[in-house]
Amino acid sequence: MLAILSGAICDARAGQRLSRDEIRRLIVGKTVTWSNRSESSFGAGGDYHYAGTRGRGVAVTGGGTYTIGDGVVCYKFRSGRLRCDGWYRDESGIYLVPMNSSESRNPARGIPRVMSIN
Repeated sequence: MLAILSGAICDARAGQRLSRDEIRRLIVGKTVTWSNRSESSFGAGGDYHYAGTRGRGVAVTGGGTYTIGDGVVCYKFRSGRLRCDGWYRDESGIYLVPMNSSESRNPARGIPRVMSIN
């Protein structure tokens, strides 16, 4: 799946796609805090964990594994669901473009932006 989608990022929103090495340096072994105040943790061994809220403050957590490709991170959740996001940089910072999710079709949610990486 990663090989197919890594070249298929269609909505860059005028940003520059990050390379595989740039993404690795940014996230492996770190926790990313997003503009919606959610957090994603990217373990050095490929494990992934997400914690945030949706709607009326309903807590949402999830996890599984992740794989980094050229300009893309793909996630395989414990539920079996797959998701890939294109990673981009523009003058305002780093942001995601969901590639195979209903979120990419819902402009009301906005573009997920990186607020901090620790």
